[in-house]
Amino acid sequence: MQAAAAAQNARSYGEPMAERFGAFLDGILRSRGISHRLFARQIGSSQGFISQIIRNERRPPIDRIDAWISVLDLSSEQAEQFRWLAHLEHATEWLRQEIDRRMS
Repeated sequence: MQAAAAAQNARSYGEPMAERFGAFLDGILRSRGISHRLFARQIGSSQGFISQIIRNERRPPIDRIDAWISVLDLSSEQAEQFRWLAHLEHATEWLRQEIDRRMS
């Protein structure tokens, strides 16, 4: 049930669900005053890679999401939404549309 609540909360961005992770990550970074470059350095990645994820040109690496959550020091609620949205990026287009339809 909590995943459904996270998906419903994510709808507040007003974008298709497939594009939410990048916006969510960017919002967290901005709210903490963390640049893409600094975050990339903290997680051992490149600024370009992070920028591509934020622009929805690449998918977040599922095997590294927990490390990102740790670096960002997310609350349990934020971490759950972060995981949900990261996994959703890997879903098929049909599934993303179906979730959007059921959440509206």
